[in-house]
Amino acid sequence: DLPALVWKQLVGEACVYEDVAAVDEAWHRDMQACLRPQAPHHWAARPRAWEVRGLAGNMCELFPGGSALPVAFEDRQEFVERAARFRIHECDLQVGAVKEGLAASVPPVALTLLLWRHLQAKVCGRRRIDVQRLKALTQYKDMAGGAEHPVAQLFWLVVEGMSNEEVAALLAFTWGRTRLPAEASGHHLVLQLLHGKGDAYLPQAHTCFFTLDLPEYSSEEVMRAKLLYAMYECATIDNDVNNPHGTLYQSDGEEEEREEERGGGEREDGCNGAHADGYAFG
Repeated sequence: DLPALVWKQLVGEACVYEDVAAVDEAWHRDMQACLRPQAPHHWAARPRAWEVRGLAGNMCELFPGGSALPVAFEDRQEFVERAARFRIHECDLQVGAVKEGLAASVPPVALTLLLWRHLQAKVCGRRRIDVQRLKALTQYKDMAGGAEHPVAQLFWLVVEGMSNEEVAALLAFTWGRTRLPAEASGHHLVLQLLHGKGDAYLPQAHTCFFTLDLPEYSSEEVMRAKLLYAMYECATIDNDVNNPHGTLYQSDGEEEEREEERGGGEREDGCNGAHADGYAFG
């Protein structure tokens, strides 16, 4: 997520001290130390020049020759104000490049009609995930009755009981993103049934297509356990590991015994498959 410091500049809103403080706690503490009540001789004991450390780690003058001029006790407020203005405009070149790119798709005048939070929501989606909206964006494949199919019903029972962070993790597992698609984006979650696969199998995600394949789980408890395991334990898209079954399967221990008889060994993490391109293997 980009901070308000960037979004505000994209729509032409004025940035303030608090926007810088929100992204640089160390800088904020340093500036507050300058302003806290203190005796002049305490300030003089730790002299500082009219310069601040930039994002690249180098010291930057707040005006020409500032590095050679100490900040007087009575100029502390001006020093903090200058430091904040410097930090607000430190990335003007980069923000300008983003604005130029946006202008290729969105008329610049249209951006000025938006508040920064509105632009953020249109570009990134909202942090709070509306499960009902997710349901409205869902299509069903190989599930007779769509949302009324028993597996679909179990899925939504589980999702509706999740925290916002868990739903975000589910989206990340299924889509590679942690927010819902923007309105009218044309993206839809697709739930697809894995016929003939039951409680021993994990769900399978195709992140490129926003598709989640679900086995025919027997209960809400099994659905929740398998989803959570896949969401948090199979989250690496490029972890290529051979799967002895060539399908999605959560071993009951017999396969490890057969593998040992063939001279192989059990994986230390207890997982007998892989997660590749959004696929979660048991």
